[in-house]
Amino acid sequence: MRYLTLCALVALCLGACCFAQDGDRFADDTVWYDAAKAPMTLCGVLAPTEKEPYYHRLPAEVAESTSEAVARLSCQTAGGRVRFYTDSPYITIHASFWVCDPLLNLTQISSAGFGIYTQKGRGPEKYLAKVVAGMGHYDDNEWTVYLSGEGETVTIYLPLYGGVRDLSVGVKTGSLVREAPGYRIDKPVVFYGSSITQGGCATRPGNSYQGMMARSMSMDYVNLGFSGAGKGEQSMANYIAGLELSAFVLDYDHNAPTPEHLRATHYNFYETVRRQHPDAPILMVSRPVIDPSPEEVERRNIIRESWQKARLAGDKNVYFIDGSKFMTGYAADCWSVDGSHPNELGFSLMARAMEKVLKPALKK
Repeated sequence: MRYLTLCALVALCLGACCFAQDGDRFADDTVWYDAAKAPMTLCGVLAPTEKEPYYHRLPAEVAESTSEAVARLSCQTAGGRVRFYTDSPYITIHASFWVCDPLLNLTQISSAGFGIYTQKGRGPEKYLAKVVAGMGHYDDNEWTVYLSGEGETVTIYLPLYGGVRDLSVGVKTGSLVREAPGYRIDKPVVFYGSSITQGGCATRPGNSYQGMMARSMSMDYVNLGFSGAGKGEQSMANYIAGLELSAFVLDYDHNAPTPEHLRATHYNFYETVRRQHPDAPILMVSRPVIDPSPEEVERRNIIRESWQKARLAGDKNVYFIDGSKFMTGYAADCWSVDGSHPNELGFSLMARAMEKVLKPALKK
């Protein structure tokens, strides 16, 4: 599944445009924190470095050794979150985006926006607000979002299809700011796959299926979905095998160029990860589709065969999820934006089906 990119522009090339929304209202009464440093907790992405001065999902050497497309997409922040606890009555977000990928089937919010959620104690994590840059206004954005001021955990979801260069969070002077409580499932679940895995086409950053699962299960996660470019390369299998993880979801059916390619790479990918993580649950997922074509049935059967082979080899903690069973129930045919990429209905159906398998598997 390949996207035709309409733009992938470094923000510096767009001029020194500034888009401010309430951000300067509390400028004289605000303390600023770098989102990549304590007491902020950065989840799902790697912090900027001298070599890679932007938030990113893969080390450069891994991304570049995989493919040019993966190297480009790894600089998009799908799955990235900033978490902290505060009793401030507001937060101000200051951000610059270094790349934006505004595709026709995506919203500007998912490319150049943030989703903000709050949580009281161990209660549910609830959506509070979104903030988004205007088209072409990607440098030095500021937005203020009001909180209860009573003490809560704040989670800021980073863009699914955009790149963030600078990110700071401001709170009212004198407010308490400390590290967020850990997730109940604190060792991340790693997801590998296609544009659907990356989050296309959720309308805002927190609405990928992994984001929904994370809030439902109190689960940390890493999103290694690469739009059109998740092809099961050995370099990616090796990298994922080396990560600390609580579970692994293998979901690149859409991006395998042919059924033959899927057959040649799928079991090997599973085996590479399994050797390094003998006890972690591994979920093998076929593409979400209603009324699969003969080729889609063939692909589903290849993934099922990988699962059966693993089970016959004695693996009791590997699971097959048939993507053609995701989209059932009321208005199920409304699951997609374009016939391939889920909207929020589709993602919620995917999240529910995967959670039914993953939650009990993690308790074993």
